[in-house]
Amino acid sequence: MGVIIGLALMLATPAYLILQIACLFVAWREGWWAAFLAPLWLAAPAAAWCIFAYTQESNLWPLTFILFAPFGCLYLIVVLVLRSIAPPSSTPPGPNASDISGVRTMLSLFTSIL
Repeated sequence: MGVIIGLALMLATPAYLILQIACLFVAWREGWWAAFLAPLWLAAPAAAWCIFAYTQESNLWPLTFILFAPFGCLYLIVVLVLRSIAPPSSTPPGPNASDISGVRTMLSLFTSIL
């Protein structure tokens, strides 16, 4: 069992990198870009820390990214599954007319209070 867990941890790093790049192409064509870019908020600092640790000649420099990768990989797989389950949207991403009318109503209420 320990061998399987170790193998999964080792394969999670390249799998995460491949999944992240593939998901960026999916996100570019569809409206799921925010969900697919979310793991980069943690991956970028982890990669920066790994680079810093490598320049300091630490022998544990990849450890931060190796420990992050399974969670990032799992997150991307969950988002891909949710994307395949969710019905395709007929409206393009962004605010639609009902959202804008609600904003106008809130602005008019706010200005009437002032």
